Amino acid sequence: MNGVALGLAWISLSSTVVLAADPAAEAPNEGLEEITVTATRHAEPAERVPVSMNVFNGRMLMESNLKSVSDLATVSPGFQYAEPQANPSTILTLAIRGMNTSTGEAVVGVYYDDTPMQTRLSSPTNFTSLLPVVFDLNRVEILNGPQGTLFGAGAEAGAVRFIPNGPDMKESSGYTHAEIGRNERGGMTYELQGAFGGPILKDEAGFRIAAYDRRDGGWVDLVNPIPKDINPNAAAPVVDSNANTRDNKAVRASLAFLAG
Repeated sequence: MNGVALGLAWISLSSTVVLAADPAAEAPNEGLEEITVTATRHAEPAERVPVSMNVFNGRMLMESNLKSVSDLATVSPGFQYAEPQANPSTILTLAIRGMNTSTGEAVVGVYYDDTPMQTRLSSPTNFTSLLPVVFDLNRVEILNGPQGTLFGAGAEAGAVRFIPNGPDMKESSGYTHAEIGRNERGGMTYELQGAFGGPILKDEAGFRIAAYDRRDGGWVDLVNPIPKDINPNAAAPVVDSNANTRDNKAVRASLAFLAG
């Protein structure tokens, strides 16, 4: 069994395109960037919201290489993400300010836009809250402290909101991003993601389509420690090469239009 991996090469490519009719829209932004949040159910600048929160917009997520909830936990004070250790369970634990639970009602709310994703946690059944893939997001809002007034009983410790980029009825935009790497004596690792959207009828209807495909190449071989032909001098036969390889795929399509 090979438990050591060394990265030999890593290549990352990304591009963004915005098709705008207004030349002013192509001018670079100067100064500090204002982030608008909807933590209080209506849009307002983050610095005016009377809630303790950490906010990461799409540019910050991409530039900081934040690709998962566990990555967000490394840069967000008071927010922790834990996977089971030495435990045959798939329960993933989220904690805010030290409050978490592995059984019973969730105490950290998880929302994809305004859709709740947290569920009742159950260790015996290995059932836990779903966590979305971090890609093509407008921002991530991590709200610290009790949020039951706006988000219900499942947000006693706080809430994590993933806000995707929505359709635009005024201009077309999109991006692509690719990465590839390899582990020594292991498998290939790659990531492909991209999105495109724009108006169907200007100022009346718009769409956006996004896709994500990532493989984390494994480096641990699954072996049979008790082969049929016992030979103490022979290496254990490999049952599954790079058995800890992990795949994540996601596709999202959205449509928006003005009613009436």
